[in-house]
Amino acid sequence: MLSKEHDVSIDIEWIPRSENEIADYLSKIVDFDDWCVRDSYFRAVDSMWGPFTVDCFTNSVNAKVSRFYSLLFQPGSLGVDSLVFDWCQENCWLVPPVCFIPRALMHFLNCRSRGTLVVPFWPSSLFWPYLICEDGAFRDFVVDFLFVQNGAEVFVQGANTATSFGSSAFNSPALFLKLDGTRSSLVHWD
Repeated sequence: MLSKEHDVSIDIEWIPRSENEIADYLSKIVDFDDWCVRDSYFRAVDSMWGPFTVDCFTNSVNAKVSRFYSLLFQPGSLGVDSLVFDWCQENCWLVPPVCFIPRALMHFLNCRSRGTLVVPFWPSSLFWPYLICEDGAFRDFVVDFLFVQNGAEVFVQGANTATSFGSSAFNSPALFLKLDGTRSSLVHWD
């Protein structure tokens, strides 16, 4: 209908894969970190520590805030790769892929931002020392937290149903951490 109204004609043409390598490659990307926080948990945390102004690691389907950054181009996205943008003056909703947590924290602190980070409760993980001091206390930029024993209730699978996050197999607790990057002069790792 819209094409008739604007006198647009569409011609379909087959292109060999060898001449369409970029689009072919992009169409086969599987986002193994396609999971998010259940809406009910987001609303509860947003009512306590929000309103959040930007969702830093999401896609157009899972975004909890209308302003968001995505891994790949998405309709409505503010940009691709949130770690290249300034989060200063934002109240960030941060649910990064586990492998990005240290980089996300460093970027968050460098931007002197505020926000909430959602992570699995994994004391043996590589990101744990970024959050906890040797004496077991949270670092000074963690100003409040919410511990949820059953992390399977917190996370929801996205289109990739092969991920354990959001599945009944996920049995780790989850942490919601209220962060204030303005409280810390650049981080001193013990």
